[in-house]
Amino acid sequence: MANRDSRTQPLSAYLAFHTFAACLGGLNAGINLGNLNTPRQVISLCKGIPEADRDASLKTYVPCWPQTDGEDAMNSMWGFVASSLAIGGFIGALASTPLAMKLGRKYAIMVNNLLFIIGGVLMALSNGPAQFGAGRFLSGVATGAATSIVSTYVSEIAVQKYRGALGTCLQLNVVIGILLAAGFGVPLSTPEANSESGLGWRINVAIVVIPALLQVILMFFCVEAPRYLVSNGRLVEAKAALQKLRGFAWNIEYEFADILKSQGYSVDSADVSQLKSDAERSAALGTHANGADVEKNVANVKAPVASSKSSPMSFLEVVGDSRLRKMLLIAVGIHFCQQITGINSIIMYSTSIFDKAYPDISGILTLGVSLVNLASTFPAVVLVEKFGRRSLMGFGLLGMTLFTATVLFGMLCDLPVVIVLGINLFVACFAVGLGPIPFLIIPELFPTKAVAVAAGLANFVNYMSNWVVVMTFPMYEKPLGNFVFVPFLAFAALGTFFVFTCVPETKGKTLKDLGMADEED
Repeated sequence: MANRDSRTQPLSAYLAFHTFAACLGGLNAGINLGNLNTPRQVISLCKGIPEADRDASLKTYVPCWPQTDGEDAMNSMWGFVASSLAIGGFIGALASTPLAMKLGRKYAIMVNNLLFIIGGVLMALSNGPAQFGAGRFLSGVATGAATSIVSTYVSEIAVQKYRGALGTCLQLNVVIGILLAAGFGVPLSTPEANSESGLGWRINVAIVVIPALLQVILMFFCVEAPRYLVSNGRLVEAKAALQKLRGFAWNIEYEFADILKSQGYSVDSADVSQLKSDAERSAALGTHANGADVEKNVANVKAPVASSKSSPMSFLEVVGDSRLRKMLLIAVGIHFCQQITGINSIIMYSTSIFDKAYPDISGILTLGVSLVNLASTFPAVVLVEKFGRRSLMGFGLLGMTLFTATVLFGMLCDLPVVIVLGINLFVACFAVGLGPIPFLIIPELFPTKAVAVAAGLANFVNYMSNWVVVMTFPMYEKPLGNFVFVPFLAFAALGTFFVFTCVPETKGKTLKDLGMADEED
């Protein structure tokens, strides 16, 4: 019946479809994060590739990069090329804000796939670090934009009670992408698969084209985020999109009024009562809200509310507001912790770490880490609504601190089993807390008009921190030796303190509860 409040709606298949389509961007982000882990030594060091097969003058495509410098120089070059994903990522994160505001969330997601495709093709057709790095950079721009825009889109289309669970789907897809990259990487990174032309690793980096094309197709069947449409004054389209999202069997009037208020409109109880009465009369007559009905209804609402509408905020406006500035520092701090604690030293270099302990099965152990990552991310979908955001992040970081110390102990005492166990438990703790929550918590900390700016800046810091880790790890891995994880141990301990002392719990809280006295959730 149409008198059922859409705010109480259970998860619908149509909303799940929208979430799946949008989060394919996370899948591609994960593939790009993980697709260089296993083939690293084949591409950059020509491990297992016969000298005769490396001659670029005899073929169009060579199986590995030219070995013009020593191993240390090639490791530094690899660090620079691999980290160009992060350089592109923080540029993409910053660019995502104007892109999402100009094109809208839906079309920004679709256009972004062009960069995924171009980046993957450039890497697949490269014969050296220059072109490979250019493709990696473009893939990074797409990855940074995707993580920012998708998290905002999913939050803006979700029913409030499922916002946290659906928000974890982005990280879930990132983890699935990392697993796919590891799964394909094991057979495609052997010397046998690459001895002639590097076909194996070329396929591995080009796989991103498939989910990119699939997302473009699926997003055609999705609606634009109603909150975005309201923020641009397109109320007729916003209400029609919300009705389509929730279905015509549900009364969206109260939810639509909440969205209006969150954007700076003023809607009193009389307005809502009238809206509900209109919907009930329509249901009694057995009619649905067609385009004309929607336009008439919105026109009636516009007059009393339009005068107090607030436009989307700029970066300077967000920074200039003391309450928003505090939340911005918290959001940036959370994203900084996510990367600086060292997760991508494992996601991108675990094969070389395991190679020292178990050289014959290092690729399989890397695949195992990806499986642990995925298996640990699924519980987060449920636990985030049961225990809250701060608790999961805080105790997850506490576990990461403990198991980083475990890895360090294993390295100092030459205990390979302890190293492997510690790395897997570290990843499990990350996946439950610090993995998904930084992306879903931003829309809960800020009013909609400030979300795009906050998400863009937080993702910028995220990818900048990622760049520091990925760029420097191959350089200091050898000099620091068994102490290579000491910096990550320190940051994990500091991150635990930061989360428990500075981050507010947002589960079930409105913006007013968080100190935004004149804002609505």
